Amino acid sequence: MRIAFATLYDSRDIRRGSGTFYYLAQTLEQQGHRLHRIGPVDFDYPPLSRMLRALHTRISRRYVTFLDPWVGRRTGAQVGAQLPAGIDLLLTNDYAVAAYTPARCPVVLYTDAMLTHDYQERHLPAARLGNLTPISRALSVKTIRDGLQRADLCVFPAQWIAQEARHYGADPAKIAVVPFGANMTDPGPVRRAFPPEVLRLLFVGKDWDRKGGDTAVRAALDLHERGCPVRLHVVGAQPALDEGAAAVVTLHGLLDKADPEQHAQLDSLFRESHALVLPTSSEGFVIAVLEAAAYSLPVLATDVPGVSDGAGVFLPLGAPPAAYADVLAGWLGEPDVYRRLAAEARVYFENSVNWESAVRRLMGLIEERLA
Repeated sequence: MRIAFATLYDSRDIRRGSGTFYYLAQTLEQQGHRLHRIGPVDFDYPPLSRMLRALHTRISRRYVTFLDPWVGRRTGAQVGAQLPAGIDLLLTNDYAVAAYTPARCPVVLYTDAMLTHDYQERHLPAARLGNLTPISRALSVKTIRDGLQRADLCVFPAQWIAQEARHYGADPAKIAVVPFGANMTDPGPVRRAFPPEVLRLLFVGKDWDRKGGDTAVRAALDLHERGCPVRLHVVGAQPALDEGAAAVVTLHGLLDKADPEQHAQLDSLFRESHALVLPTSSEGFVIAVLEAAAYSLPVLATDVPGVSDGAGVFLPLGAPPAAYADVLAGWLGEPDVYRRLAAEARVYFENSVNWESAVRRLMGLIEERLA
């Protein structure tokens, strides 16, 4: 199939979007589809959008460029001008591209971005689409609704996003769920000794506050105070740590998957860790959980949409650090429980969240519903 694949950024850059659409594009090509890549695009702000952007910066509120319909119309025109003749499909992860690109072929939207219909994000200022003003929210809602209406097929990686799309009035017949794949080369099953001499915990995320970094640190400190040798390895964020936290935390910074040495370091951290700890407050569809599954790595995370679809133990939003420490201490006391979770994680990867099967399911849906 000849596919125009449109993203706001360069889909050849593994560092963008957690590598999700890099791996999607790569797998499409590996499975024999011909891709015409479009992106990055240049945001073109009309006068009113420039004014709104400046105002939101001044009042420290969020203005969402990619969901501004006036900007989006210009983005759609850019993409439309680059569409080659004779393509079978326009595939995009962007609502504005889906909504406003003048395409004569079918349009498929495949994204984890979503603004809840009742704006639950207002209670989570650190959420990706939190801290919006009423006008920014209204503009975002319009672009989302327009994209859902225009797309011939709307595919999401999580059930909660699909449910929100129905709240926006999207035709249920054109909504489908296909989980993303793990953004890692398959490492094969990983077996690690458990219980270990030192419990190695892994935290992955650039947004320290939203992903609950402080809770992960305090959980590690709690275990340390109980006499459990523990080390928390942090990838992505670079928080300031006090002396007590520094005793149990190692900061690795942002590791670039495009750099062979840094990629090898990340691979080693997943292989040698004993649990991924992610007390996040808000996600679309978290990729680190999928990557952990590929490495047979149990997950201890928050029971929030976009996370708890995975394999592991999921605690209520707002659970204290001691609750996380209790679960980890429980695994040390019952290693058979840990080993079962590790095996379940790998099965989850093999059956549900690898890119080969995700792309086959996606293209199967396209052939079934748009033929």
